[in-house]
Amino acid sequence: IGVFEMREAGLVPVGNPSALFLGARDEAVAGTVVFAGIEGSRPLLVEIQALVAPSPLATPRRAIVGWDNFIHLPTADIGSFLEGAFAPLAFLWLVIGHFMQQKEITANTKAVTLQEESARRHEMHARRDSYFKLLGLIQDQLGTIAGFHYMSVCGPTGTGEISGEEFTEQRAIASSGDTAWFVRKMLSLAMNNRDDAHQLKEIFYGTDIRTRHSENFRNTFAKLLQAAHSVDMENMVTNALLYGSASGMLYRVIQHVRGEEALNPLNISTPPGTSQTADEKPA
Repeated sequence: IGVFEMREAGLVPVGNPSALFLGARDEAVAGTVVFAGIEGSRPLLVEIQALVAPSPLATPRRAIVGWDNFIHLPTADIGSFLEGAFAPLAFLWLVIGHFMQQKEITANTKAVTLQEESARRHEMHARRDSYFKLLGLIQDQLGTIAGFHYMSVCGPTGTGEISGEEFTEQRAIASSGDTAWFVRKMLSLAMNNRDDAHQLKEIFYGTDIRTRHSENFRNTFAKLLQAAHSVDMENMVTNALLYGSASGMLYRVIQHVRGEEALNPLNISTPPGTSQTADEKPA
């Protein structure tokens, strides 16, 4: 250890600390003794004093200031001391725990949010998969409706342009994978009579059977549009169905003949996303 003395010039090292500690020693004072100890590599002479006082008790008790005195304190006093000593640490731990809990809550909230987004994506993918499976079945159904409608217009009960055998042959073509065969046939009929509003009315609503086929086709396609809109927030699939498919074209022709589409789709081609109709919503 080092021993220094404060003087006018500042701290000055003490050459003989033992002489400093024992300089005021009075040999006549009882209860004192010189003790030789070593601190590190430096031997020191220090005075140890035993302080006593008269006691009114029959058996005087020795009291030592230091650790021995602390461990002999009553349990309640020791608890009070520890409570005061560790109260700041407890408060600090409470604050740290609060911030740690906040971080955990934030992390859990982010995890829950990610799980919800993942669940929504999985649900949307599942709905899209189900929709596209349904799309193939509905296209077959629309082709079948258009086939019977075409037979009603051009078959023996209509204009007689095709016979039952020819209709059977064309049904075979549609069944081989070209489900839009009769849809295109109906569009061809409509295109050939696009300037004759009366004839268009006759083709689609001239008889009860044709009316039933037209309304059946229109309602089925409208439900397909509604299902597409529920899985396609950007309307890409909806616009492709309505403007880029033969079934969508025939649906719009029927809407026009019914008076629910302002512009004639047989004369004007309108790109997807433009408001060219008076009522584009599925009926």
